[in-house]
Amino acid sequence: MALKPAIPIYENYGAYKPSVNARKIVEKLLVAIDPEYLQGLGSIGLSSQIPLSRNKRRRKFLSRGHKYGMSDIQGYYRQPWNGQPAFIELYVDKIFAGMPGFVARLPMVGFLRIGKVLLHELGHHIHRTKHPESEEREDVADEWSRKLLKIAARKRYRYAVPFLRLVIKVVNPPLQRLVVWANRRHREKQLKRIQPNRPGD
Repeated sequence: MALKPAIPIYENYGAYKPSVNARKIVEKLLVAIDPEYLQGLGSIGLSSQIPLSRNKRRRKFLSRGHKYGMSDIQGYYRQPWNGQPAFIELYVDKIFAGMPGFVARLPMVGFLRIGKVLLHELGHHIHRTKHPESEEREDVADEWSRKLLKIAARKRYRYAVPFLRLVIKVVNPPLQRLVVWANRRHREKQLKRIQPNRPGD
């Protein structure tokens, strides 16, 4: 029986239907991480931006000296505030935006996609609580994400890791072209919906 992480995981997607079991993926990632790094983290939220209120949609985030809107981010880390513990929020709809469902469900794809974002935000938590550094905090979080994702992938897919680089070299180029094509088709459909009919059409 698989171990369950001690950190509560909450889900609220609104009308959005994830193409993967995000909770299960997050659980697999957490059990692969040293529990010391998770100390002080109160919960993890899995959601979409669909049910967000207007005020939350207007929220801005500062990263590397630039401000980003809510629609530009895939997740965020909130430090302890007003007696509440730290937490991580992941926007699953943004993490898989533009990716066909059948691609997201391929072995390791969802694991790596969610893992990259989750462990980046966890990197902010580690940076603040365990290993404070003077470098740019986003760079530190990126480095923790790479380090922890490699550890988690080795534990979860220990037999596949030796072949992972080869698979990425072979699969990644056509996969990227497929994603670009799917995004273009999606934009074309959206434009057709919003463009008014011209006289004579």
